[in-house]
Amino acid sequence: MILIFFCITVDHETKEDGCVTIRHRDSMEQKRIKIEELNSIIAKEVSFKNCMG
Repeated sequence: MILIFFCITVDHETKEDGCVTIRHRDSMEQKRIKIEELNSIIAKEVSFKNCMG
């Protein structure tokens, strides 16, 4: 089974500001984050503890 908790959008502003938009599946909350922060955010979001809690 594949679980998709969020999506990441790269848009026309990404090249200018180095940010992407991350949108959470359940809450539809979205925020603009630096690409450099993406790895740690994804790791936190898909951690077993976070998924089960």
